Amino acid sequence: MYGVMFLLPRLATGGFVAFADVGQGDATIARLAPRQVMLVDVGGKMNLPQPPWATPQKRDFQAQQLVQFLRGKGIVRVQQLVLTHKDIDHIGNLPYFLQQMPVDNIYVPLGMMQTEVYQELVAPHCRGASVQEVQAGMRLNRWTLVKHPFKSGAGENEDSVAVLVETGPKRLMLTGDLDQAGERNLLDDPMLGRVPILKFGHHGSKTSTASEFLQRLQPSVGVVSAGVKNRFGHPNQETLVMARQNNMQVFSTAESGMLQYCWSGKRDRWQAEITSPIQLPGRP
Repeated sequence: MYGVMFLLPRLATGGFVAFADVGQGDATIARLAPRQVMLVDVGGKMNLPQPPWATPQKRDFQAQQLVQFLRGKGIVRVQQLVLTHKDIDHIGNLPYFLQQMPVDNIYVPLGMMQTEVYQELVAPHCRGASVQEVQAGMRLNRWTLVKHPFKSGAGENEDSVAVLVETGPKRLMLTGDLDQAGERNLLDDPMLGRVPILKFGHHGSKTSTASEFLQRLQPSVGVVSAGVKNRFGHPNQETLVMARQNNMQVFSTAESGMLQYCWSGKRDRWQAEITSPIQLPGRP
């Protein structure tokens, strides 16, 4: 019985994308085939100074939850891990995660391997994983094409890795914290057509999600990864107004917990821990 339970997730057809609830951070899990798993970022949070009497935390519970979720799906190895850029809320959980979950390949934006953050937070913890810098035009696997960056940078928001992923019957765009200028640069690609699912850049901040970008992609669903009552006010009202103007339905991990898009053949569905789409401005 235990053997069957262990093997079923590996033999199942179809796949899923899970937008993990890691608070004010980013972590997206994509099982694109039974033995093809990709993560885009692993979340993380800034370590604030602790008073002398506080008990130090010995493990990162966000990373632990990611590992437990993967193992619960029968996943014991990750083939691709994309670190979109160097911000702690995207890669801070990496050391603990790599202690618990084997990873074959790690990808970072072109130029990031020369940064201090990479040398301190990534390089010492790779545990044999191959690390490679990526730029637009590279294919990470059969389903995933890198659309950004175009040039070498320092792992900042504007250098974020953006990927276009074939997820079952629909395409998904993930852009890290890419700003509006970077999004507009993506529009120079004449082959970039409709993308039904968009993970909003920079947690729904108004620095991302240019109107021209939405008009080209024509997404029907938008996902925001943000913390509950976060101090940045994400997602921004301007972003939500733009989503309403483009007839989008928007979900946030802050409101709905982990979000999953699942498919089998041409059939697909969404599920959430809490069924609560964002009430967009101007809608009753």
